[in-house]
Amino acid sequence: MRDIAAEVGIMPASLYHHFSSKEDLLVSVVSESVAKIQRAVDAAIEDIEEPWVRFTAAILAHVEALLDREGFQVLVMLTLPPEISDTARASLISHRNEYERRFTSLLSAFNTPDGTDQRVLANLILGMLNSIPIWYKVDGGSSPREIGQNILSLVKGAFAQ
Repeated sequence: MRDIAAEVGIMPASLYHHFSSKEDLLVSVVSESVAKIQRAVDAAIEDIEEPWVRFTAAILAHVEALLDREGFQVLVMLTLPPEISDTARASLISHRNEYERRFTSLLSAFNTPDGTDQRVLANLILGMLNSIPIWYKVDGGSSPREIGQNILSLVKGAFAQ
């Protein structure tokens, strides 16, 4: 909390005016991160009807928002810390589930092989996308858009089978 307060130029105790605990701060940051990606995806697909173009726009918006180095940094939690309370865990899972449902809905427009669980497929794609910050390098390699396009090529190949 001291490091966060120092970074924003306030006294550590001032953080508790806005957040009752470290856990409340964590929930707020993660919730805003998910909301930032949701807003980017919603804006990207708003006027698009064709399923593949809509899905493409969603993937590219997700990757670009995730890797955006300007403004609010997105934090994606691949796993939840075991020590958080049940209330915080339920809140974070609720945000995550809402976003996963959006991707499941986007995927429902495609003909996938029989027996494909759309929810599992959505989670697989989102897991792949959300792991990008672990290996992404700003100073070399592909841009966020190029990474998104490579992932789309892989996914489209799977649908073509």
